[in-house]
Amino acid sequence: MNDVVCVAFIVQRFSNERPIVFVRRSEGESVQVDLAELSSFTLPIVTHDTNLLVETFRLNGLMLPETLIDIAESLRLRSQISKDQGGPKHWIPWRVGKDYFEDRADAQTLERLFQASIVPPTLQELDRLAAAAASALHLLWAEIVEDLKRLGEWARFHEKEVPVQQIFHQRQYRGVRIDASHLSGYIRSCEQEKFSQFRKLSARLGFSPIGLKPAQIADRLFEISSDLPDSLKGTDALEDQLEISKEKSETAFGLLTYIKASRDLSVLRQLQTCKERAYPFFQVHGTVTSRILVAEPRLQQLRKRYRALIAADEGMTLAYLDYAQFEPGILAHLSGDAALLAAYANSDLYLTLSREIYGDEHARDIAKKIFLAYCYGMSRSKIALLLAGANPSSIALNECELAVTQFFARFPSIEEYRCIVQEELRNKGVVGSKMGNYRKRTGEGSLSTKELRWAMNQSVQGTASLIFKEALIGLSAMFGHQSILLPMHDAVLLQFDANVISREQFESQAIEIMRSSFLRYCPRIVPKVTNASFDAV
Repeated sequence: MNDVVCVAFIVQRFSNERPIVFVRRSEGESVQVDLAELSSFTLPIVTHDTNLLVETFRLNGLMLPETLIDIAESLRLRSQISKDQGGPKHWIPWRVGKDYFEDRADAQTLERLFQASIVPPTLQELDRLAAAAASALHLLWAEIVEDLKRLGEWARFHEKEVPVQQIFHQRQYRGVRIDASHLSGYIRSCEQEKFSQFRKLSARLGFSPIGLKPAQIADRLFEISSDLPDSLKGTDALEDQLEISKEKSETAFGLLTYIKASRDLSVLRQLQTCKERAYPFFQVHGTVTSRILVAEPRLQQLRKRYRALIAADEGMTLAYLDYAQFEPGILAHLSGDAALLAAYANSDLYLTLSREIYGDEHARDIAKKIFLAYCYGMSRSKIALLLAGANPSSIALNECELAVTQFFARFPSIEEYRCIVQEELRNKGVVGSKMGNYRKRTGEGSLSTKELRWAMNQSVQGTASLIFKEALIGLSAMFGHQSILLPMHDAVLLQFDANVISREQFESQAIEIMRSSFLRYCPRIVPKVTNASFDAV
């Protein structure tokens, strides 16, 4: 993939002027090309914002080139750090590549220009900046390729990330069909839900929480709500821990509902401007573990009750396939825990945990949060505090901790594996999956509390994203890019033509592809892939 074309483009957002496009091939200087000419390029195109470029091609009625590579996505993989480790400054091409400009001030100007924080200069100056940017991207890309190879990330990027980028460039270009007949009713329902909880939170707080982030609301609620566990305070995983607490805490349930309704309402209102189709942006390397994120609008975040908005293309039928108990299955393979391997194969771990803590199976979703929280570093005593509620009796707290302890004591190799990856992080400074996707520590000495927590998380979730992307590539090869609509965490929303293939045949073939992808990296287990329900209708 060294033989590429590096492209810098400037879209003049508030005028009808042509997009400015400069290309730099492996030899020669930066040259200006027309957008229509760029559309026909067969060499892979490396550029600084593929989402914006895809949108530009679509709005101008031009087909996409064969391969578009987002240099920012490669920078995310190369950096091997998360957002809270200071990642963004390592992901912006104009900051990282400033030394490749003859005048470093041009890099700063471009960054501010793309952030829309300055008035665009003259057309002649924009041409000069784009030409300089194309040359800088050419040099930066050569550096990135060498670094990815040195870091053991090149195979992952070349074989998985780039092909998956093409799948979702095509989906962004085609868009996702929206059934607007549901929209106004959904908005009214979501508004009622949000503002019902808003009024209750305001009453508890004694003031309006407008403008406050959920964590700020939670901090204030700790001071005045008698049923909110103190163990939540200062957490960086607020929603997950509210999920664990909501059975015993009305305040936790209310705050969690408010957060979810606020998010849904934001997406629903954004869809009002979409008419018949939404054209979401995708970040294929959206997190440090390489999970795929969907944005503008964030369709991935809609709760099931609102998902009936998302429709198949005309003449197509939806199918929704889910990796059931995805991360426990991966952990069972990676840890080699015999009991966990057997439990994964013969039971639903989350239902089992729900029965042991709550006496029945009604709290499967909470049990799932408990299982994953423990696997990713939360202590048994912290989980017990969240389960017991605020100011629990010693008996209630002891019962919760005993139930959690007894359940996880069955799987001793989880703790052993946690220690192994923590030791790997301590000795090597990085931990990752079988195919790269490393995360590195930025400090020295003993591992911090956060590092102790994320070491196993990076290994398991990095493997999960690898398996999922392998499956997407396989599904696309079998059924075409158009078959893949949306990634939904550990599941995928697909569409098929029922006049060409029956649902039974389609799902059978798709499930086999997903199972094979899982088995390639986790051969010790028999993967669970289900045809799940996509919405609540």
